[in-house]
Amino acid sequence: MRAFIAFELPAEARDAIAQYQARLRGSDGFRRLAPKWVAADLMHLTLRFLGDVTDAQAEALAQFLKARTASLAAIDTALVRLVAFPSQRRARVLALELRADPELIALASDVSTEATRHGSPGDSRDYVPHVTLARFRRPGALPRDVESVALPDQSWRLTHLALFSSSLGPAGPQYRVLHSCALPCD
Repeated sequence: MRAFIAFELPAEARDAIAQYQARLRGSDGFRRLAPKWVAADLMHLTLRFLGDVTDAQAEALAQFLKARTASLAAIDTALVRLVAFPSQRRARVLALELRADPELIALASDVSTEATRHGSPGDSRDYVPHVTLARFRRPGALPRDVESVALPDQSWRLTHLALFSSSLGPAGPQYRVLHSCALPCD
C-alpha cells in the first residue's frame, strides 16, 4: 500500500486555507497551468511520503510514532508564505509554507530516518513544512497576481499525527488513517 506520515490539520485551519485557495482560483493565470486543486478535507501537513509499504513496515512505523511522540507536546505553527515547487518559474506544486518550528523539523528528520531504516526510499531534499493547495498538469510560471491575494493571518496547534494509506483513483486520492495519536500519544 502507498503510505505517508502527516499531521491532520484542525478544521479551522482547513477552512481558512480553503477560503484562501478559493480566492487564488480566481486568477485567470492559473488556467494555463491546468491546476488540480486539493480538496479541503484532504489537506494535511506531510512529514514523510513513504511510497509502497508492507503491513509489517506500517506496523513498525506506527510503533515508532507512538514511542517518538509519547512525550511530545502539541506543536504551534503558522502560515508563512505562498510557495511553488520546484520553483516559481517551473511550478508543479502550489503550497502554503508553514513556520519551521524546531520540534517539527526534528520530528520530520526522525520520521525520515526511521522510514529509510524500514525500507522507504531516501529523500535528499530539505524538509519544508507546507500544505499543498494544487498540482499543475502543465508546469510553468505562477501568475503575477497571486501575490496580491492576502495570506490568512492564521496560526494553530498540530495535535494529531497519523500514518495514512493513499489510494489513487479517477476521482482523485483517498486517504485512510492506519494509525493516529493525539500529542502527547499515550
